[in-house]
Amino acid sequence: MNITSSIILIASDIEEILRQLLSSLPKHFTKVIKNEDDNKKEFLQMHSRQAIKEAYLASNKTKYIILCGSTFRIEAQNTLLKVLEEPPKNKYFILITESKSSILPTIKSRLPITVLHDNKNREIFKLDIDNLNLTKVYKFVQENNRLSSIEC
Repeated sequence: MNITSSIILIASDIEEILRQLLSSLPKHFTKVIKNEDDNKKEFLQMHSRQAIKEAYLASNKTKYIILCGSTFRIEAQNTLLKVLEEPPKNKYFILITESKSSILPTIKSRLPITVLHDNKNREIFKLDIDNLNLTKVYKFVQENNRLSSIEC
């Protein structure tokens, strides 16, 4: 993967994308900031502060700061706004998350977004959208009204 500017990457498997990035970026000029707690993959404000400190360390070489989280706290993103808008010289930020909706519109408007598709087999949707009518919708709802939220 060739990174030439700061970017937002949307991927279902953050760890796999991170592994691919780390294999292609210079090891000594790449810093990964993420929540190390296995139960919580949320990017917190303390991670934002750590990223800002890392960004302002002087370096003549291009440095990549990778920020990972399945979700990004709003206050963490607000903390990052200024440094993402005007990054220090030779600093590229790579935000990796599972969903576009976890990123504030102000950040999305400043960085390009790349959605990395996975090759998962998806279930075929049983409702014929092209020939939809109320009878078909009612039948579909009746057949699926006992599904749990996880199954949905």
